[in-house]
Amino acid sequence: MEFSEIRDDFEARVRRIVWATVTTVDTKGRPRSRILHPYWEGTTAWVLTGRQTLKTKHLALNPHVAICYWDPKHEQVYAEGVAEWADDQADTMGEILTERGFRDLRWVRDLAGRRRVTVGRRGSGYV
Repeated sequence: MEFSEIRDDFEARVRRIVWATVTTVDTKGRPRSRILHPYWEGTTAWVLTGRQTLKTKHLALNPHVAICYWDPKHEQVYAEGVAEWADDQADTMGEILTERGFRDLRWVRDLAGRRRVTVGRRGSGYV
């Protein structure tokens, strides 16, 4: 199955559900989950974060992440991927978020970097 086959349903769900559980692996090899609001561009999830956060320390040792959306209707979205810094995209993301109605973006430009997660494949389809 290609991503293009599920794109519309995927985008509708992540826009409607919004908040996702994002799991990393901590420095002792244990899973660590937190609630975040990824911003998706196709198969890339943008997560705004600073360089001194706990998740940054986790990702420095193991860049793999899992993202899960769930709602009371039991509609779900699962994505797995590898996080990477995308400092070169700071101004671009600020402009995109401003266009979409985010008002106070001073904090966005002050962040030291961003993480980008690309949706990966599990079995025969996108997750």
